[in-house]
Amino acid sequence: MDVFTHLEIAKAINRKLKADFSVRLHTAGFFYGMIKPDFSFQFKKIRHYQGDSLDFIQQEIKRLWEMDDSLKFSREFAESLGVVAHFIVDYFCFPHTRHFQGNLLIHVIYEIRLALFCQINVHILNSQINVHILNSQIGQESEVFIKDYVDFVQYLENLQKEYSGTKASHHQDLSFAIKASMDICLAIIFAGKVKKVAGAA
Repeated sequence: MDVFTHLEIAKAINRKLKADFSVRLHTAGFFYGMIKPDFSFQFKKIRHYQGDSLDFIQQEIKRLWEMDDSLKFSREFAESLGVVAHFIVDYFCFPHTRHFQGNLLIHVIYEIRLALFCQINVHILNSQINVHILNSQIGQESEVFIKDYVDFVQYLENLQKEYSGTKASHHQDLSFAIKASMDICLAIIFAGKVKKVAGAA
């Protein structure tokens, strides 16, 4: 996804964290982290495909998961969380999947159209972000939503399988991207202690 779509998703996540969980991330850090992998030399060698970056993301999630709660409002934490969310979002962008057969130009055009779709239909982000608490994917019948940082791999596999079974569209990309990134952000921030929110889907 392009930088504008990543920023819209970052805004939606940040709003939801404040409104429903009273979590106030370092906003500038989180927003910068959400676009950093597209600009930083540090990430130049890490391709934005699940098969190429999953090991790196696992290490980052483990590091953030184990970070002391007192540091979870720092710029460093928010920026790193944004980086993780960036890669997670890209996993649910059609040109970043193994099913995409187009060239780089078609890839870029798709992402430009997705950005325009997102700008026109920003309400999709706000409606889809009604926090899906991994009810059937992990910990069935449990209020705890991710019990251990390693659970996220199984969660991603399950969600990818569901995503792959749908017809490719901008709407589907945004829906799955916002669900996956919001769930992972919540899991990291609360290190598995998140309870279902009243009225949440």
